[in-house]
Amino acid sequence: YDLARRGEDVQLPPRPISIHTLKLVDYEYPRITLDIVCGSGTYVRSLGRDLAESFHSSAVMSALQRRAVGCFRIEQSCRLDQLTRDNIASHLCPAVMAVEHLPRIVLSEDQRDAIAHGRRIANSMGGRDQQVAAVDCDGRLLAILQAIDGDALKPTRVFMGDGH
Repeated sequence: YDLARRGEDVQLPPRPISIHTLKLVDYEYPRITLDIVCGSGTYVRSLGRDLAESFHSSAVMSALQRRAVGCFRIEQSCRLDQLTRDNIASHLCPAVMAVEHLPRIVLSEDQRDAIAHGRRIANSMGGRDQQVAAVDCDGRLLAILQAIDGDALKPTRVFMGDGH
């Protein structure tokens, strides 16, 4: 953004992306409306530019609406101006929903204590270089752990204090 705003030429290297679906919703020249389901890291504005170029044309994106991220859907959302002190709790989701894609480990009391103090625990999950959601016995998110060297999990984000 900074380069473009300064008027400098920006050359982005191509990179692989995942487009799961691309549907034509509406077309009334010169407007086209698409519904795209894509993987993370997809720059949808670049996709619009590339689609236009493939038709030997150009395009300007006039609107972009993110309708979902992971398990979160726009239909479940509310507008900021609709939130009040009285209703905010009803709109909150458990933090563990944000990491539903990660494998989970239920921490023992000793493991909780170690993680709360930034210490590593044994990796009972196997695997290397993966992230793990650490939860309590009720499924509440306590930490995000990173597998290192195949035999240990180290905390990268901790969501509990010393008193757990």
